[in-house]
Amino acid sequence: MRLRSAVQLGVFCAWAAAVGVPTAHADSITVTGGSYNGVSGVFTLEGSGFSVTAADGFPSKPCQPCTPTQTNQLVLSVNLVENPFLDGATGVFNGVAYAHTYVHGVLTFTAPSVNPSQISPTNVTFTEPFSLTGHLVGFSDQTDSQRYLSSGVANNAFFNGDVNGSGHVTLTLAPNPPPPAGLPQVYDTGSLVYRFEQTSPAATPEPATLLLLGVGFAAAGRRMLKRRA
Repeated sequence: MRLRSAVQLGVFCAWAAAVGVPTAHADSITVTGGSYNGVSGVFTLEGSGFSVTAADGFPSKPCQPCTPTQTNQLVLSVNLVENPFLDGATGVFNGVAYAHTYVHGVLTFTAPSVNPSQISPTNVTFTEPFSLTGHLVGFSDQTDSQRYLSSGVANNAFFNGDVNGSGHVTLTLAPNPPPPAGLPQVYDTGSLVYRFEQTSPAATPEPATLLLLGVGFAAAGRRMLKRRA
């Protein structure tokens, strides 16, 4: 029984390599390039067969102003929720280019906070790792986008799935003019940029590998059957 199973497994692997095995698929994008400018709100997300440029309408400034003596941390985590994001720009989804895109969703950038006591006239730039999680729903027609906003029905969405990614965020503070004697230096947020970085994808069997594996299983099974005969 085991020998017959080995032969059947080999035949299945070879067949899967040749024609492919249908599997349930949910859109999911790993962002490997692009950036988010927290001050301007503009973001570009790029991945395999995917790119979109849009903007968040609520700029993020960890401090405005801030001082080394303040008690609250400088928060670098950002949660963007908009329906839709400032939109209409071109985009590419699943390898298909669209002249206009209308994108709704949530993008959450999670990063460590900065301790204000680290700020000094010679230390105004801070870099921390971040991770992105979220969900986007995209349309190429503004009417479909408005229908989704009013009813939640994602008819004709060209993308409806999760996004994830990682990289490093850099916060640069801009010092205000020197304060009067005895008062701490005051800073404003100069720039806040999240840059995505390429991550190593998990290894997946290629068709050629599956084919060789299948042929090997089948051959081994046949040899063992002949010995039993």
